[in-house]
Amino acid sequence: MKSKTLILGLGIVVLGGALAYFGTEIKDSLAPTPSHTPVTYTPPKSDGSVPANGWLSYQAPNGLFSMLYPTNYSKQDLPGGVTAFGRTVNWFQLRDPLYICKSPDCPTLKRTETVTVNGVQAKKYWGEYTDESTRVTQSFIQYEIPLPSGQYLSLRMSELPLDLGDSLLELYPDHKPGVIESKREEILNTMAQSIRF
Repeated sequence: MKSKTLILGLGIVVLGGALAYFGTEIKDSLAPTPSHTPVTYTPPKSDGSVPANGWLSYQAPNGLFSMLYPTNYSKQDLPGGVTAFGRTVNWFQLRDPLYICKSPDCPTLKRTETVTVNGVQAKKYWGEYTDESTRVTQSFIQYEIPLPSGQYLSLRMSELPLDLGDSLLELYPDHKPGVIESKREEILNTMAQSIRF
């Protein structure tokens, strides 16, 4: 009699444990699965206004144009009237378009596209250039936009930092130009599309 009671008691304990385990499994499978929301890049709106994630507005000192740039891109003025953003993006004015460059230091163009920026036909280039001061060759993507003044506004993203000094130059002794990541190119595209004359 004792052994039957013991077996019956053990059976109840095992059955109770099994019900508790499978009950939890069923409950967990019916619970909603938490969704993962990836962090996405939000560009400025098509009308050029600043999105909720906050881009900053930049007005060129010559008053010829304005544009937006990301809040994490620090702005600095470089020699020769060039303004840089985030150490790899800069704008400058050209008298002649890049594709008719005649100097010995002309960049090598790999690809060219005709694009529209603020209703104006512009050029977008992919290529390589050699920095005059450091002699380091790197990849670049550049927008070249005709201004109402007759000059060209160039907005360039370089593969490496613009202000390569001797200490930084040592980091790239045998550098071979690489591809600019698509996420970085998307930022350049947005900056270009936010330009207003």
